[in-house]
Amino acid sequence: LIKEIIFLPMIGNTGWDFTKDDYIKHKNITLEAFMNPNSEIPFSDLAYMEKVFFPKSFLNNINKIYIVPDNDTSDLPFHALYDEDKNKWIIDKFNISYLSSEKLVTLIDKKYINKKASFIGFGHPELNKNIINSQIESFFSERGDINLDQISSLYELPETEIEIRNVSNFFEKSEIFLQKNATEKNLYKSINPNYSFIAFATHAVRGMNNFFLERGLVLTPLSSEDQDADGFLSSSEIKSLNLSYNST
Repeated sequence: LIKEIIFLPMIGNTGWDFTKDDYIKHKNITLEAFMNPNSEIPFSDLAYMEKVFFPKSFLNNINKIYIVPDNDTSDLPFHALYDEDKNKWIIDKFNISYLSSEKLVTLIDKKYINKKASFIGFGHPELNKNIINSQIESFFSERGDINLDQISSLYELPETEIEIRNVSNFFEKSEIFLQKNATEKNLYKSINPNYSFIAFATHAVRGMNNFFLERGLVLTPLSSEDQDADGFLSSSEIKSLNLSYNST
């Protein structure tokens, strides 16, 4: 029997047994370690936040959690928190899903996903094929932000092409954009409310330039001078896409 819970981890909630400063300290240690492939896994910080956010009494008999983060928790990888008592990652204990709003839970219906639904996917953007790990850190600021002029210097993710192809094969009607075709231009030209599902398999970063700092997805960059072709699909641009209410 699947027992589900909707979890809204708002740091302003007075029910948490910690201060906002405590949370920020542990979160920053965690994110900095995850950004650096040579860092040790911060087990103590992950375990601290696991005890705070996922107390045992709170999750008895629960096996699926829908997480609806707020601005303070949107960059925390809840699925990567660690239960030191059981030596397990949260993702190994629960089926974790992230939602932008608790209202979306009403739309989650496995019967809705069928082969006759339409699908469009973007993945494996054309980036730097020769990058090595030791060079990656130079593209990011101390806070983990990347300058949008450096988007093309990120390493490629060839495994995301396999992911997008595998998903598209499930649907009778599908369209996918990979490598040089995985651009913002093609997204804006192709997207419409008739698609039931849309998927992106790529880097998710926090991009910055002289004008703004925003989270978003990496696509194939064509021109850093053109906001609609710079290879960075910001969260505000995603919100402006012509999607139907049922698009995923």
